[in-house]
Amino acid sequence: MIHARTRYSDSSQAVVQATKRGSVTALRKAGALIRGIAMRSIRVAPDPAPAGHQPHSRTGRLKAAIYFAVERDLSDVVIGPSASAVGKIGRTHELGGVEPPKKRPVLRKHNWILKVGGHGPMRLVMGRQLAAFGKIRTEKQLARVLAIAPEVLRRSGEWLTTRQLEHAASGAGKVRKYPARPFMNPALEIGRKRLPRMWAKSVRR
Repeated sequence: MIHARTRYSDSSQAVVQATKRGSVTALRKAGALIRGIAMRSIRVAPDPAPAGHQPHSRTGRLKAAIYFAVERDLSDVVIGPSASAVGKIGRTHELGGVEPPKKRPVLRKHNWILKVGGHGPMRLVMGRQLAAFGKIRTEKQLARVLAIAPEVLRRSGEWLTTRQLEHAASGAGKVRKYPARPFMNPALEIGRKRLPRMWAKSVRR
């Protein structure tokens, strides 16, 4: 009669933990890869990109707003522009759609200093109801300001700064339509072939 003794150890839990650690590391690498591709695809330029192409960013805010975050419980990684940084414009660029009207500028009561070195209404605009505001640098500008100031006060008693004026003229109050200019899905397609490498040899005890 033959007797045999065997001993074994259960390493399944250690394997599970190692797999989770490796998966988190791989997801971070994947998130950084796709984020980098998406950021590089967005040009900082004043004019909008053609429909169907990655969008342009006038100030670079859209590029800087792209983040990634690993969701450990779901073994997933989320990549894209942060709504807290740029609102929903990232999604609108990606899929196309409309954005709500820009807020109209808040008009302020005047606090002009009508002398060279001071500030006041530089010119009448928008049907002579509002005025562009600026610094008075020369006697010639002062003469023009003094000529139009009574009219500005008579019409509205309010003024707009140059930035507010540009904002008002850019379509405030109008729904803005955007064609699709995807940048996240193309970034995923470009990086897809490199993703399997992120998980290669990622499970180690």
